[in-house]
Order: sequence, then C-alpha cells, then structure tokens
Amino acid sequence: MQALNVLNNLAMDTENQRYLKSLIPDLTHMLRHDSDTISLAVARVLTNLTAVDENHGLIIPHVFLLLEVLRASELTIKLQVLKILVNISTNPQVTENELEIDIQVIRGVGDFLDSSCDDEIVLRSVTCLANILSALRNRWQNRHRSQISTAEFVPENMELRLKELQHHENENIAWHAERALAALQPSVGGETPRTREKIDLIELLQL
Repeated sequence: MQALNVLNNLAMDTENQRYLKSLIPDLTHMLRHDSDTISLAVARVLTNLTAVDENHGLIIPHVFLLLEVLRASELTIKLQVLKILVNISTNPQVTENELEIDIQVIRGVGDFLDSSCDDEIVLRSVTCLANILSALRNRWQNRHRSQISTAEFVPENMELRLKELQHHENENIAWHAERALAALQPSVGGETPRTREKIDLIELLQL
C-alpha cells in the first residue's frame, strides 16, 4: 500500500510519467484485487497516468477490464474508474477512431445515467458520454472518415435518460446532458445519416 501511495505521488508529475507508463497494463489488472483499499489506490495511480493522452494506448486494450470493475465495485472505486474513462474520452485520437471501444464505454457508463445514482457518478458518466458522442459527431461530419451517425451508437432508452438529465438540479450534469443530446442531432447541410433501424452497431458487435 505504501508503494502505491509513493507511485501515486510520482505519477502526479508528468515528467515522471515517461518512466511509469509501462506499469499501466499491470496496474490495470491489479484493479481486480480482493482488497478495495488496494483497488482504490491503484485506480488513483491510473487516474494520474491517464491524464496524459500519450499514455492512453497502454490502457485501451484493457478497457473491458475497467468496465468490469466499474460494474462490480463499490462507490469510491466506481468514481475513480469513471475518472479514468473521462480522461480517455477527452482524447480524440481514441474516441474518433476506436469505434468498438466507444461502444463498450457508452454502454458501460449508460447504466449510471440515472438521477437515483450519486451525483458524482452521474456527472462523470454523462461527461464521458458527451465527450465520446461529440467526437463521433466530428468523425461523422468528415465524410471521408465515416458516414455512420452518432445516434446509431445510442439506444433510445439512453437518449430518454439524457433528456431527463437535461433538467437535473446539478447544472454541470444538465450541461453535459445537453452536450450529449446536441451531438445526436443531424448535421445541418450534411449527408442524411443512416437510421438506427438500418444498422445498430451495438447489436452488430454483440457487446
């Protein structure tokens, strides 16, 4: 535990991260530790290490594990894992190009788009979703890269949850919900997107 605390302090300095980033795969697997205290400490280290975009390539192959921990862990660990996912979601190199990862994360955070959940959990979840959907919209608008619309990544029940969160008393949650919904709107002057009935990528990948 003491070693993890030292590692976390070192990871706060971006200069140190060039030497520490190789630990990301092993640390990610340590999130499954039987001790919640250890898992939380590991998640904090990973949060710092994923604050830098260039480190994301080392954790992307393990996103499925992050989502597994997100579903099964207690509140403080959930929150820390969501912070990691938010960090990843701010990187357009990931969100505009790793479509399967986008779908996995959208489904994973979608479970927490509920006003009955803790506000901090909802905030990170809707922030992550809004970041991904905005990046997908940017990708779709560039006809040379994709003609798949953002709406095809979002089930209708998730869109309904976002509409409810638009009116959340927490202004930050409401604002990010509005961002996510704005990303779902058809592009003005762009090509007509294929409809959700014609292609459902979530079903296609059977995630």
